[in-house]
Amino acid sequence: MTKKYTYIILFLFSLFGCKPSGNRIDISQEVGCIYGQSSCQLSTQFGEISLGFNTKFLVAETPFEMHILALPNELTVTSAHMAGEDMYMGKIPLFFKQVSDGGWAAHTMFGSCAQAQMTWRVWLTLESAIGETQTVSFTVQSFQSFNAIPEDLL
Repeated sequence: MTKKYTYIILFLFSLFGCKPSGNRIDISQEVGCIYGQSSCQLSTQFGEISLGFNTKFLVAETPFEMHILALPNELTVTSAHMAGEDMYMGKIPLFFKQVSDGGWAAHTMFGSCAQAQMTWRVWLTLESAIGETQTVSFTVQSFQSFNAIPEDLL
């Protein structure tokens, strides 16, 4: 009988131990174009979209958020990833979530690299409500560490 109560109590504790995920993305932060970003606006067959980040520089092994702003409401981000331009680092998937009307965001980071500075290409596949798709891309630069950022940029 006590074994039965022990399992019930453990089950109840496991239910109360659950809490919402801390991976919430807050679009109220200041978002903007960053150093080394090839484009802050992309022309698509669906219209212009704005791209921004929640930081001034991208540093390896430091989380950051990428934002797509002013995406027409009928569009969705169906897939996205980053890949190294200077060196093969594999594909880093990006998981965009809609955070407002026309606003999408993804939380991610780069792995460490032997180069002090590296260029990445970001690929976004957009889909309209009627199934039309277009893939667009832009490049960004990352730094190996905060010490690798040239002083004249700080």
